[in-house]
Amino acid sequence: MGINIYGSLVIGWDSHNSENIFEDIKRFIQLQPVLYQIEPLCPIPGTQLWKKILKEERLPKDYSYTKSGSVDNFIYKNFTPDQIQNYMLWTLKGLVLENGPWPYRFFQNIYTGYNYLANSKEEILRFRRKGYLKLLTKLLPFVFISYFLFYGKNFRKKIKITLRDFKRQFPYRFVIGLLVACLIIIPFCFIYLYGILEYKIKKYPDQPDYIRKKYNW
Repeated sequence: MGINIYGSLVIGWDSHNSENIFEDIKRFIQLQPVLYQIEPLCPIPGTQLWKKILKEERLPKDYSYTKSGSVDNFIYKNFTPDQIQNYMLWTLKGLVLENGPWPYRFFQNIYTGYNYLANSKEEILRFRRKGYLKLLTKLLPFVFISYFLFYGKNFRKKIKITLRDFKRQFPYRFVIGLLVACLIIIPFCFIYLYGILEYKIKKYPDQPDYIRKKYNW
């Protein structure tokens, strides 16, 4: 229906072990969220989790909430920080292999909503449908780039079906989108590589520094 689902998965709960953590990860991937956030467990000062971990002496003396998102911020009950990091990366990789990168997920969801509203008689829904088509046109070049650069057996099946249907319905927009994708794919790759490099270099790459300073406990 064009409604985007945002999913969040926390890795490293005390109830997690080497068996059930994979079950949680697989279920999360099967939900096919359009947008998602994968985070390691982070005790927030004042919460019951914080008090429990503090009582069990699993919190380092130099603990800082500015390190939220870091896998080495406290002692996990059943995992090492490296294991938590690997579970997070495994989840992210599984999401992309199964459902594709975000431009495709967003496009496919909006495209479903566009077709769902085809017979709607309400003016506001017809207006929304027009907006969906404009958004689909803007997203299409990035969907082609997703097709060129990303793999995954199930993802490839899904994107081929989506592009085939869109081509049949909007051949002119399909061709224009493909041409634009060919023009922007090289600079897009440079931006993509820069993002990977920034993630590896920065100490806490998941949030801007000003957010961490603002909420420093």
